[in-house]
Amino acid sequence: NKIPLQTSVEKIFNFSHYCGTTINNKKQGNWMIETQDTKQYGNYSNDLKDGEFTIQSKDCIMTGFYINNQKNSLWMEKYSNGDEFVGMYKDDMKNGDWVLKYADGEEHIGQCKNDMRFGKWEVRSKFLTQKGTYVNDKREGLWEFIYANGTKANGCFKNDLRSGEWVLVHKKFGLFKTQFNFDRCEFWKGEKDDFGSFKFGFKIGFWQLGRKRDFYYKDNVILSNTQLNSSSVFQECYLLETRIHLEVDTALENGYEMNKRKVGFWVEQSKDETQICQYTHNIKTGSALVIKNDGSIDMIHFYNGQIVFKLAEM
Repeated sequence: NKIPLQTSVEKIFNFSHYCGTTINNKKQGNWMIETQDTKQYGNYSNDLKDGEFTIQSKDCIMTGFYINNQKNSLWMEKYSNGDEFVGMYKDDMKNGDWVLKYADGEEHIGQCKNDMRFGKWEVRSKFLTQKGTYVNDKREGLWEFIYANGTKANGCFKNDLRSGEWVLVHKKFGLFKTQFNFDRCEFWKGEKDDFGSFKFGFKIGFWQLGRKRDFYYKDNVILSNTQLNSSSVFQECYLLETRIHLEVDTALENGYEMNKRKVGFWVEQSKDETQICQYTHNIKTGSALVIKNDGSIDMIHFYNGQIVFKLAEM
């Protein structure tokens, strides 16, 4: 009674390609399986993946071991964009220590549980190191931020959003001449220390900004009277939205905002003149009074942000 042994090389119409040995119609030993999307090379035992495997797709090459048709060992994953992940699988899910190296140089080190980040993690980049805890793949509790020059900042997360009191520390880096943003923490040209509270990831309530500028936030939108006065270029960037106030030289703005748009009366002062104007949905409208530094006064009328006529000097 000889065991029926068959070497199978099959091509089927969906462009799949199988090459290996079957015994009693079950895959045994080394097999190569190619489809339109993937190539798999590895060992089978009684039709189950068992042993070392390499799985290649358009974007990724993975190498590791299967036991009883499940990933149960150290696996290496290399992606076409330059990312490299190394860590333990158990019962076909990420469980245990993992190191995630990204193409931009950032490195994440910690543990996974059932395919999610869990427990203590450390995130390293050239400019910033972050330390804290993940729960079910979301940042939770106290996190510490350590910058390249030794400056430290910390605050709490709840459900992956900043929550409670935070201090945002901004220190000058000698080699940098522009602003950098990393993980919602900001590097600024010059020094700036901000203090306030977050709720659901948004600035909320009273915030004290560097250089004695005070703002009141609700859902990351300035609601209360806002004064900006700076002797150099100043940018105020909200954390979760693209929003910038840009001021040059001795510019001063004083007014109200609602839903991220200027509304009502505003006083806008530059080194040459002071303009008292009205905004509707962030667009200048109606009459504006222009007081020049030499004492002369103009009256300008706006429609949809455009000057429609200008009265003679008063």
